[in-house]
Amino acid sequence: GRGWHDGGRFCDRNGLQKDSIAFSALPASVLSYLSATYPQDTLVKAFKNKHDSSIIVLSKNNGLFATVFDANGNFKIN
Repeated sequence: GRGWHDGGRFCDRNGLQKDSIAFSALPASVLSYLSATYPQDTLVKAFKNKHDSSIIVLSKNNGLFATVFDANGNFKIN
């Protein structure tokens, strides 16, 4: 198949970025985990997965990194 669902690869991308989360709206557990585990990282962007409400936080420190948390703000190990 095409490799993506109807709506294209970037479904719901109309410039409003409905899946973006402000850093101030992140659960305290997410911010605490990131500051304790990756104190030198700079937060770049945060997103909420519309399918399972998991949270993806992008950070940078000599490269870009993505850290994933479940809907309750617990770190997810893949």
